[in-house]
Amino acid sequence: MVRKTQATMVLLPLAMGALATLGEAAQPTGLMVDFKRSPSLGVRTKPAFTWIVPPCEAGSDHAQVAYQLTVTGPGGEKAWDSGKVSSPASTYVEYGGTAPLAAGTPFKWTVTTWTEGSSGPCKSAPSAPGSFVTALSASGFAPAVKWLSTPNKTATFGYFRKEIT
Repeated sequence: MVRKTQATMVLLPLAMGALATLGEAAQPTGLMVDFKRSPSLGVRTKPAFTWIVPPCEAGSDHAQVAYQLTVTGPGGEKAWDSGKVSSPASTYVEYGGTAPLAAGTPFKWTVTTWTEGSSGPCKSAPSAPGSFVTALSASGFAPAVKWLSTPNKTATFGYFRKEIT
């Protein structure tokens, strides 16, 4: 039993050394849209994205320095690509497309991160796709339907209400 433990202890540093030269990280996880995991309905048409930055296999002291978000529509067409953005932000990163996403539409998104640490730069693999469906637009309903939200319009949720006439 001692020999097996010693062999494992010798192989582990060798494997870690091989990984360190690659400078790669696992893929980001914990994907959320407007702080919801895979929301099926009700996401704003200008949502905010959150993810967990993966550790770099070359070391544990890495911090995110950039990210790239990609959002695709139902046919796989690219709805938005942030490009590589130099930023440590990984929580509530707002959609930056020029036009809001289409209402009542399913979307998928991925994120790739870049980190930097004492062992050098590290790029992650793209995340597994996250999914969300944007909320229905109030404009498609009768004029008596209105959005309910907080007074300063910062809520990440909304409800429809029919006014009593």
